[in-house]
Amino acid sequence: SVQDAEIKGYFVSVDSVEAVNNGYIISNISIDSIKPEISNFSVTPSPYNPEEGNLEISFTLSEDADIQVEIYKTSYTPVNLVKVLTPPPASFGDNIIQWDGYSDSGEKVGTMQNEVIIDTRTYPDGDYVLYMKATDKVGNDSSPIISKFKVSTVKVEITTLSVYPILIDNSRSQEPVYEIEMEVKASSEMLKNLGFDLNNVSSPLNKPYAYIKIGVYNSAGTLQSEIPDDLDSELDTDYLPNGVPNYVTSISLGDPAYVDWPDGTTSNDYDTLIPFDYSSKNLYKASFKVRHEGLSLTDGTYIVKVWFELVAGGWDLIDKGYGDLDGDDVGEYYEKWNQIPDFTHYNLTSDPETCVLEVTTSETTPIDSTPPTIVSVYPGDGSTKDPGEVTEVYAYLDDGTGGSGVDLMNSRIYLEDSSGNIVAGHQTSEGGNIIKWILDSTLSESGSYKIVVEAVDKRGNTTGEKEYSFSVIDTQPPQIVSTDPSPLNGQTFNYGTINQFTITLNDTGSGIDWRESYISLTKDGVAVSGTSQRESASSNNLIFTSSTTLEVGDYTLQVVAVDNDGNRTIVTYQFTISDLGAIKLSYNSNIYLTIPSGTTIYSNGVPVSSSTLGINATSTPQNFDTSKLGYISPVIDFDPDNLSFSNKVTITMYYTDSDVSLLPQGVTESDLKIYGYTGTTWQNLQGTVDSNNNKNTLSVSSG
Repeated sequence: SVQDAEIKGYFVSVDSVEAVNNGYIISNISIDSIKPEISNFSVTPSPYNPEEGNLEISFTLSEDADIQVEIYKTSYTPVNLVKVLTPPPASFGDNIIQWDGYSDSGEKVGTMQNEVIIDTRTYPDGDYVLYMKATDKVGNDSSPIISKFKVSTVKVEITTLSVYPILIDNSRSQEPVYEIEMEVKASSEMLKNLGFDLNNVSSPLNKPYAYIKIGVYNSAGTLQSEIPDDLDSELDTDYLPNGVPNYVTSISLGDPAYVDWPDGTTSNDYDTLIPFDYSSKNLYKASFKVRHEGLSLTDGTYIVKVWFELVAGGWDLIDKGYGDLDGDDVGEYYEKWNQIPDFTHYNLTSDPETCVLEVTTSETTPIDSTPPTIVSVYPGDGSTKDPGEVTEVYAYLDDGTGGSGVDLMNSRIYLEDSSGNIVAGHQTSEGGNIIKWILDSTLSESGSYKIVVEAVDKRGNTTGEKEYSFSVIDTQPPQIVSTDPSPLNGQTFNYGTINQFTITLNDTGSGIDWRESYISLTKDGVAVSGTSQRESASSNNLIFTSSTTLEVGDYTLQVVAVDNDGNRTIVTYQFTISDLGAIKLSYNSNIYLTIPSGTTIYSNGVPVSSSTLGINATSTPQNFDTSKLGYISPVIDFDPDNLSFSNKVTITMYYTDSDVSLLPQGVTESDLKIYGYTGTTWQNLQGTVDSNNNKNTLSVSSG
């Protein structure tokens, strides 16, 4: 650069002689080539949510300058340009430029807008790039700033904060209980943008958790007491203080061949780390209930403030080895873990939620060392209820005339199912010494249930947890919804057209007992051989399949449907099998081939008339290896050759008692099979033996 230098100039003639009238005056000029500098650059907040305000770009300038700011999606390339900002000239010193989150085309960035989530927006949640350059008055450009920032419209909030009792009485040594419900509104892609993993459900790692902070402040805003992370320094709650999200299918933290164990330290647990459960599309919920133990406050009004940070559940591997940790004298490979918050997910926090807590000291309550009594519960101990009847359970408590009175806020009631799980609901009290557990939905599932009640009086005397049992039993029988074929009762079917029956069952109570439900079929009081079974594990269909083609005659189909509480429905259907119009080929008065009415007959694949059909009988089978097989004559041959049919036909072969008496030792009637000749070999076609009528029947579609 050149600054304050002396520059001289002269006028001269063509022949290099200095002009006499040279009037040039020597003067000093300045040339500025120093580039402006941008320092102390920052973009806040991060991540940026356009639904909550503007993005602030803060920086310090070394001199006055014009500022160029451009916003890009994902990367600094022209095709990704979102917005060109045109701020006024900036001054020497500290400056702030704001962006309202809108693009040059007028679209707001972010996946969720006005509570509506659309993952396919032009400018969704994700990484964005800011480009900034300063140009001073003489055109010198600063070195450009290229900075990446995150846009996230994930919404985290506390939806419910309650404290009970609201009025704490020091004379009764009461401690408040806080109940908190929290929500995260986001799609899986929005959470993925913050580094969470919602697609891999085989592990609890990188799933969203709430890291809760609860504090009590006086009227001046000074913190008086805070809930610690470790709620019980004598208990080791690792490796899962509050379980895992409800959509996680496996809780193996490291090597699946190693058993997960707590770290063995009782004072480093994060009991305030709560997993978010999947509630519905784009909504995750978590709840937390905690007693503020050891809270000591003077009389006055206080503010309870609660907030949470969206983190992931992380784990530290403390130890890995082999040994007998459970005391069963059997060694196993183990890994010891300590659960900790994982803060690598952009520090998204909820707005604090507050509520009032009053503290007073009342007159001393009567001396009372006797716990209250649980007078009665509903449903009563040992009672039975129908599915859908129970919507709440409750207990009536009493502390007597000389007692300190029932403490409804600290008395407890809840309901457990047969597996020991708490049935979803919430506790309430409507006065009159009654506490209730209101169910989220009526009890529809049969089984045994247990009401757990703890009655506490105002002196802190407690009954401890008492248990009362009742049962929900289904008394309604199952229903038969439909039959196939339909209608069935009183119908007549052509011979050879039906050998399977499907019955659809339903039970709205305890469910169908498929092991006890069945279909049976009889003809003239004699059972028809067949199988009765459920169609599939997810089906409500019960199917009976006859082992052979049903013969002409009258039948009775009986359906027995049983539910899991033993309620039974029995329905019978009468129907007839007719051979009206059927074609029958016989030899010596025995019918060997029956073709149902309406069947198309083919020979070598070409339709033929039934008049071409014929039957022949020989006493000796062709190419039959008598060293391996024995036979009972006659041998039946149907004409023309290579017959096939559009419906199933029935082949029947006959034998006599004399034939049976001549069977080799060890061979019985049940071993008799029908064989068919292919032109070169004999093949076993099986068939079903009817020993009562000395015949073997086979249903085939070609022959």
